Amino acid sequence: IMNTMRDCYIKYVETTPFLNGFQGICQNKFIKYCEGAFITEHADHIHGIFDGERKGIPVLSAVGLLNDDFEGGKFILCEDEEIDLGAGDMLIFPSIFLFPHKVEPILSGTRYSCVTWAW
Repeated sequence: IMNTMRDCYIKYVETTPFLNGFQGICQNKFIKYCEGAFITEHADHIHGIFDGERKGIPVLSAVGLLNDDFEGGKFILCEDEEIDLGAGDMLIFPSIFLFPHKVEPILSGTRYSCVTWAW
């Protein structure tokens, strides 16, 4: 999964003329959302996201959906833009405050996703 996400980041940067690339990618974080779980609206432009030797501020965020056999759990970008992700889909977007996002509550089943950030 990590190699696929890296390749997608590279393609995104190559097709976005105002980006000059990125210095690194953090390890994937896998998230399990059980029934009733959600994540409130937030932006990923956090200063302390990387620990250890590698330090940086995220410039790109990636969310990959690993399954789609659940109800609810919609990914909402920029307050009201519902992004229809299916199993195996990945979304890359800038980590800055202009791209707040959230995951709505899971109504039934379990939602599995992976996220990573480039800086």
